[in-house]
Amino acid sequence: MTCDLCQARSEQITRVNSWAVCQWCLNNNVLDHALEVEVKTAQLSEVASQAGLMHRRDEADYKVARTELDSAHTAHSNLTAAMTRVATSTAKSKESLKLVLSSGRALEEYKEGESRKTRKARRNT
Repeated sequence: MTCDLCQARSEQITRVNSWAVCQWCLNNNVLDHALEVEVKTAQLSEVASQAGLMHRRDEADYKVARTELDSAHTAHSNLTAAMTRVATSTAKSKESLKLVLSSGRALEEYKEGESRKTRKARRNT
């Protein structure tokens, strides 16, 4: 069978959680590291998810602000307040989008880097 952590073929495989783990990975703390990575990945995923929710709220707020600006323009009412709200909601939306993109990128880079480290550790023995 193939070890899910280091991708090496092994005759001695143990099932841990959803992983098939070779004896080498068990003896050399690769499993412990993988469990730590799993926790960190869950935390980063939560941050990315929360950033996505914040961005969706900011986008909805921006759409409301645009509608209010259009209404204010049509009714010849307080355009300054409506324009300020649009500018503020646009800035918030852009910032939350940056957060979504950076947190997603951080999550992917972390997962790829840790996966590479695990495979490399096995090859170097």
